[in-house]
Amino acid sequence: MRIISGRLRGRKLTAPALKGLRPTSDMAREALFNILREHIVGCRFLDVCAGVGTVGLEALSRGAENVVFIERDAACVAALKKNIARCNCERQATVMHSDALLALKRLMKAGERFDIVFADPPYEGQLTMKLLQWFSDNADLLTERGLVIIQHSVRQSLPVECGLLRLTKRHCVGETAFSFYAVNRSDGMA
Repeated sequence: MRIISGRLRGRKLTAPALKGLRPTSDMAREALFNILREHIVGCRFLDVCAGVGTVGLEALSRGAENVVFIERDAACVAALKKNIARCNCERQATVMHSDALLALKRLMKAGERFDIVFADPPYEGQLTMKLLQWFSDNADLLTERGLVIIQHSVRQSLPVECGLLRLTKRHCVGETAFSFYAVNRSDGMA
């Protein structure tokens, strides 16, 4: 694994040998960041279920102002911290070793706001829908033009609407799908 573009291009990243760990592939990350190109520079980025940080570190490499990483698994957090140090991004990165929903509640309570929220929950289970509903119920976590991006299996269909969130784009790369949501604002600005 490596950073594929930007100021950190080519930096190698480490990952623990864990069953079920599924880092976002280079090809999928390239497609994601091509879509986000105009939104990354200077943004506040939240990486939920961050694993070893490949997506959040890619965002920093491409000009994000800072990234908050949320990861529950201790081995992944250890690798994530090594990867942040390897990229010399300690001042731009915050790691929350926590369950995703508990960490999100703490961020909301602290008044944090993000331009881009990226979540890559396990493909099996209910966490994807729980996160989507949480983001809808807590849309103040997003800036005015904030985006929520859910990475999921192409075999999983996510709703077009979930409370205040509306699907604006779905992009597939192999077995990986990215669903982009924005707050459906009453003034027509999403």
